Amino acid sequence: MMKSLIYKLLAVFVAVMAVSCSSGPSIEELVAEVNKHMPVRVPGVGQVKSIDFADNTLTYQCLVLNKSFNLKALEGHEDEMKAAMSPMLPNLLNYGKNRVFTEKLIEEEASIAIHYFTKGPKAADVTVTYSPAELKDIVDGKVDDSPEAILKTQITVNKLQTPMRIDSETTLTDIEGKDGYMVYTFEMDETRAPGIIDNLNEGMEELRKNNAETLRSNAKDIRQTVDACKAANYGIIYRYVGVPSGKVAEVKFEASEL
Repeated sequence: MMKSLIYKLLAVFVAVMAVSCSSGPSIEELVAEVNKHMPVRVPGVGQVKSIDFADNTLTYQCLVLNKSFNLKALEGHEDEMKAAMSPMLPNLLNYGKNRVFTEKLIEEEASIAIHYFTKGPKAADVTVTYSPAELKDIVDGKVDDSPEAILKTQITVNKLQTPMRIDSETTLTDIEGKDGYMVYTFEMDETRAPGIIDNLNEGMEELRKNNAETLRSNAKDIRQTVDACKAANYGIIYRYVGVPSGKVAEVKFEASEL
């Protein structure tokens, strides 16, 4: 099951919320207070190294340490990331201590940004920025935050992480929303596993049982994806496509079965 990438992206706000101060006369003083508690660990992502306020923009500096988090694949797709994150931001920006920052940002017509980066030979760098007008629209509830809109934008960003090698025979090649289903497409290497699709079709009952157990997992990322599908009344389809034969084995779960 593909991890819920958007929830991990937004975990930055949740992590900082826990150490935010409750009041302060200026954004600069709020930032100085919060930075006393940095870095802050962000489960599933890495850590917030600091928060900066410069050029009238509040920026969360997030170092990505999770090796399964393919930040490189998101470079150049900031608009898709922004669209996917927007529907879930109102609750985070308006909740608890984060509201202190939010109110002051709106008051001073400042922007907010999250800068994700990695280090090393394959370093990547992505910044998602919301202008003062965009920030106000989000806080005022002027973005489409319907369950289907949230799911579709999540699918768009998760799709950017493909292809993803699962094991020596299996690669997740596509994730899409189609006809009321979230569809995962896996390519199966028949040169490594001859007859694999025929075997899956012959053992369809066992395959469906295994997929169902995955969907019932208590793992947080899986629960988030399943809950998002249920809220949007979407089912889930697993498609296994043999390469090079093109043969298909498919397991379908209706929304009511999730």
